[in-house]
Amino acid sequence: MLNLLSISNAVRRGSPQRRVNAGIPLDWARLYILLLLAGLMSVGCRSLPNIPPTLPGARLVPGSEDCRFVVRGDKAVWWGTGTFSYPEWVKTDPQSHGVLARAQHREARFGASATGFEAVWSVEAGYDPSVYKFDTQVKLPPQKISLGKSWFSKGTTTHLAVGDHAVWATFNSFDKVFRIDPDTLTIVATLPVPVPTIVEAGEGAVWVFSRGKFNRKDLVRIDPETNRITATIPLEMYPYAIATGGGAVWVASGPRVIRVNPLTNRIEAAFQVGWDQPPADLNSVVQMVVAKETLWTLVFTQPRVTISQLFSYPDVVGDFALVEIDIKTNAIRTIRQLGSGEGNGQLLYSHQIFTVIDDDAWVCLPTGLYVIPITDTGHPDAGK
Repeated sequence: MLNLLSISNAVRRGSPQRRVNAGIPLDWARLYILLLLAGLMSVGCRSLPNIPPTLPGARLVPGSEDCRFVVRGDKAVWWGTGTFSYPEWVKTDPQSHGVLARAQHREARFGASATGFEAVWSVEAGYDPSVYKFDTQVKLPPQKISLGKSWFSKGTTTHLAVGDHAVWATFNSFDKVFRIDPDTLTIVATLPVPVPTIVEAGEGAVWVFSRGKFNRKDLVRIDPETNRITATIPLEMYPYAIATGGGAVWVASGPRVIRVNPLTNRIEAAFQVGWDQPPADLNSVVQMVVAKETLWTLVFTQPRVTISQLFSYPDVVGDFALVEIDIKTNAIRTIRQLGSGEGNGQLLYSHQIFTVIDDDAWVCLPTGLYVIPITDTGHPDAGK
């Protein structure tokens, strides 16, 4: 980039100036363009107000204004706060919303998280991709399971799922899915999957999204009994979330939700849920949860791209909504608006900012962690 001080010094010294066609000295033209770009960046980076949800009964969990993720545990809700370098894990009572335990462990940074086998599990990317096991009180330092060493850090992603008697982890640079024994904390199997990203366990199998060669986009099925790939289902768009339950596998692919039959490994239905405008890499369906014969989808609607995205990691501006879908008919029952905000990039790419416990949805939003009642079938947005 041009040095603004050297340009101004050159002008003061009266150094020879080359001319552009418009008759403006070249140094002054550069200065004008530099100032114009700086102005555009300041406009793009200007903070917009974060608007919290205004739904009746919506409650902000105390101290959660910097929420990073939320997962469901055994009679508890786990969520993270703080920064990436100084994360803090918080265990909360789902009824009173009171804090049951909290701890800060700098050796384990935020990553995709899950609960199971009386523990909390988290996976971190980077040069030393690793899975961490926390005790249920998060007081003891986490136990580390290294997935290997990587030459790359930027652009690497990891994901994690718990189910079928194992912990399953992915690291896209290794082209492998790792199976970890939750008792011995050892890697007992590795399965070759090209560029694996999202992983989910349920409906009798482990499901992995693979970004293969030649722009392939596949949903890969793994049999947990044999540790073998038993099916590969081609997709039209990159999926952003996978959920299982209700006798189906649900894949969020762009603004659509795809229903896969786990018995036949075939796509049974595809229906529109969210926004359908470019850019294509910002999917509208953020996460899905199956509960109470319902597919709950967290949707990011009306995305507005800021100029700052040209110079940094995407921080998108838009509105969140919770969409209730009948798993028998694939029809939308209700839409609950959850407010809007800027700087949601870190939330959108975390994959775990939403869960359902009993009659409430817990959602990490730009304004904090909110508990949203989901039992009101007569919601005014029903059927929209």
